[in-house]
Amino acid sequence: MIVAIGYKHFKERQAIFEKISGKINIATIIDRTAIIDETVTIGEGSVIMPGVVLDKNVRIGKNVFVNISSTIAHDSEVGSHSFIAPRVAVAGFTKIGKRSFIGINATLIDNISLCDDIQIGGGTVVINSVADKGTYVGIPARKIR
Repeated sequence: MIVAIGYKHFKERQAIFEKISGKINIATIIDRTAIIDETVTIGEGSVIMPGVVLDKNVRIGKNVFVNISSTIAHDSEVGSHSFIAPRVAVAGFTKIGKRSFIGINATLIDNISLCDDIQIGGGTVVINSVADKGTYVGIPARKIR
């Protein structure tokens, strides 16, 4: 079983996952075309789609969806219950908090940290750490709500 509730409902995804975890076998699905370094850790219930690249020492939390052709570079972390859209580029030493949404074609530079409950719009370039939850868009990223 996997939790297949959309990215607009992160708290519900987390609640259902936590309710069934340990009671039902939760699948972790990794497409055969994904390139995953042997040092990567992937949490229970996560889905890794075609063409994804996970570099050395990447940590993917529980119940995370990493969509097609996304790249997460070395020593980065994606918090549990998050959604990474297609073609997202995450540079090294980057931390993405729990219940986060990173939109299509977004770019996160190296050595930054994003808090929990963040939404990064499609095509956004994040060049600084973000400690205030909300929605960010643009180049460079700016908070809109």
